[in-house]
Parts: sequence; structure tokens; C-alpha cells
Amino acid sequence: MRKILLKLNKFHVIFVVFGIFFSSILFLSIPSLFDYQKLRKIINYQIESEFNFYIVDGKNIKYRFFPSPHLLIENSSLILETDDNSKISDIKSAEIYISLFKLYKKQIEIKKIKISNINLNFNNKTFNQFMNHLNTKRIKNLFIDKSKFFYFNSNNEATTIALIKNLNYLINPKTNQKKLKINGKLFDTNFNFNWVKVNVDNSEFEFNFTRPNIRISNTFTKIDKINSKGEYKINFLNKKIENAYLFDGNKIFIESNQNKIDNFFFNGNLILDPFFFDINATINRQNINTVLTNILNNFFNYKENIHQNLNGKLKLDFPKIDNAYFNKASLKFNISDKKISLKESKFNVRNIGFLEIKKNFFYNSEDQVYFVSQIEVTITNQEEFYRRFSVPIKNRKNLDKIFMIIEKNIDKDIYAIHDISLDQNSSLLFDKDNLISLNKLYFDNFQKFRNIIKNEFKKF
Repeated sequence: MRKILLKLNKFHVIFVVFGIFFSSILFLSIPSLFDYQKLRKIINYQIESEFNFYIVDGKNIKYRFFPSPHLLIENSSLILETDDNSKISDIKSAEIYISLFKLYKKQIEIKKIKISNINLNFNNKTFNQFMNHLNTKRIKNLFIDKSKFFYFNSNNEATTIALIKNLNYLINPKTNQKKLKINGKLFDTNFNFNWVKVNVDNSEFEFNFTRPNIRISNTFTKIDKINSKGEYKINFLNKKIENAYLFDGNKIFIESNQNKIDNFFFNGNLILDPFFFDINATINRQNINTVLTNILNNFFNYKENIHQNLNGKLKLDFPKIDNAYFNKASLKFNISDKKISLKESKFNVRNIGFLEIKKNFFYNSEDQVYFVSQIEVTITNQEEFYRRFSVPIKNRKNLDKIFMIIEKNIDKDIYAIHDISLDQNSSLLFDKDNLISLNKLYFDNFQKFRNIIKNEFKKF
């Protein structure tokens, strides 16, 4: 009798489980029979009122219950405002996640909108519309993934392209704070962006890049309809930078908050359309060998590997160099056409004068990389120059400039000097083929360099 009861109990449990399962499937599936064209106006109204944008021209609306109940709007457009020029994307399919219980009552309650594999196309007008949306309008929960962001300038050229792995734009129902979170890739660098609107006139964001590791945090205050101000912090290579800025709608003016212990600060401006920067950076108390090694390695790695939409000017000033012979330096780089070039450079030689790099290039030889520069040295104190290089009086002459070619192995502190001349630049064609034929004098410390100069003056 007990065995019969056990079999009946097992059958009862199985029957109940299957009953619940099929009832659930039936409950989830019945809405697929509804006529959603009749609900189109309700759906559009709910999107407009709860998300403050428009999904229009959807030719077909379907119901899906996996992974959770939602409506699928096919072949539609995402529009920020009602005017004709505010479309930012064509959407193959938009998933509108809804309340199933409301749907049975022919009501629409949207929980989330999810869109995938779209191109978000912005220009100055639509980007301003989005910024207005970001700052003034409410949104429920928008999720975008596997998409691309494009910004087009006034010539309809894409000046900024970013890959969006996932984007979440919502208002937190608990704190009532608006949030925007983006994970993606910009200028071939992975990033995470988190933005929070604290109140009507104040917001904060944090930008984290990887390879190189850069962290940017920002606080923002609105001044009026056009102008705003803020402060941001940058953590990069164990350096901390704090800056204040002013934004006038298209240009950002930047100035570092300096203090006595700062080793690095900068100022300048960034123009957004077309994107262009002009930055002056100051780096204090640096070792000359460290400066040369870091700059030359980065210069070589990125000299023809710059993103096509990154254009600008960068000036690096080293007002205090820890070296017995050089006390300060200045380097100017130009970034355009996917390349970075060294346009101007000046190194002050203590109590003697200064040297300038007139021309330069890199070349490879036997798996080694060399930086070659055509140098012009201006002598402002001949007596100190001759004393420092121990040039005998009989070998001295009146001079204002010295010209030479110096090359450096970018991975080692090994230099070579050749083609030294006085008061007139060499007529030698400055290229790799001509340099190979010249006799090179190698040195790896100042004592050897001084002996080279001393011996060259014997020839003069």
C-alpha cells in the first residue's frame, strides 16, 4: 500500500510541475496573439514620456518572452527631438521590456529599452541636443551595446569615432540621480566612463583609460546657458595633476592648480569642432637621461601611429633639469596627419649657451634604433666653453656657433658624433645613406665627449 501511495505522490508532483510549466508558457505566450499595431500610440507615448526621445517609423512590432517579456520594434529610427534633423541612429531592432501583467490589461509599462549594433551619429546640433537631454530631461533605463559613436564636423567629416561595448543611461529610482555609464574604446584605447548628475547645476564624472593607465575625474558647475566651469584631476604614470577649466560652448580653456611641490602642470586650450589642442606642459626636476630616454622611446613608438582625428600642438618645458651641464630645455611637437613630429627644441647649456635640434629622424640598424639630429650650438660665453672643454689657447678661435650631427641609441646611453664644423652648417645631405659613410666618434659619458671636442679643435 505504501509503495502505491509513493507512486501516486510522485505522479502528483510530476503532474503539478508540468502543469505549472505549461501554464507559465501559456501565460507568457498568449500576448503574442495581440494586435500591437493598435497599441502603437500607447507605446510611442510611453517612450516619449518616460525616456524623452522617440523611436519612430517602426514597420513591425513583435512580442517575445525570452529572456523576459518584451516588444521588438523593427526598422525604426532614434530621434532626440521632433524636428527633422535630430535623428541620431537607424535601429534594426529595439527591445522594449515591459510589465506582462499590465500588457494583459492592454496597458504599457516600460521597464527598460535595449538597443544593439547601431551607429550613433552626432553633429554639433544633435550633440547639443543630447547634452540638453543629459542635463535637463528624465530617462528611465536605456541600455545600448555593441555599437559605434561618430561625431561629424561642419564639413560632414567624422572627427571622433568610439566603439561602445555597453552603455547604460538611467535615473536611479532610489537616489533620483541621473547616471551614464559607458564601457568602450576611444583612440584605440579601452575606457570606462561614469557620469552622475548631483543636482540641477552640478555633475561629476570619472574617465578611466587602460594602456596607458590614465584616470580623469571631474566636477562640473553650470554658470549660464553657454558657459560652465569645473575642476578635474588626472592620475598618469604616478603623477597627479589638478586643473581648472572654463568651457564656452566649443573651446575649453585649461589652467593647472599649481603649488610648490608640483613637478608637472600644464595649460592651454582644446577646440572641439574641429578637434584641435594647443597644450603647454611644464615638468620640473628631471634627470636629462630620463628625459631623453622617455621622450625618444615614446616619440619613436607613436611617430606614425597617431589616431587620424587627433591633431594639435604640444610644448614640453623642463625649467629645472638635474644635470651638471644642462639646466633647462624646451621641446615642441606637432601632431597631424596621423604623425607626430619634433618641430623645435632648445637645450640650455650652463654658462655656455644653448643648442637646438634643426632636423631629425630615426633609423634601424642591426636590430637597434637610432635617433639622429642635426645640432646647432650657439656660444654666448666662449671663455667658459673653452675652459669646460679644456681647449688649449693655441687651438682656440673666435666663434659664435658650432654645427654637428649627433645620434643616440634610444635604448642605451651610447652616442656618436660626426661632421663637426664651425660657424657654418654642413652642406651634407641629411639622410641615412650619407650618414653611414661618415666616420663616427662614439662616447657614453661627458669626459669622452670633451676629449672628442678637444681633439677636433686641434684640426681646426
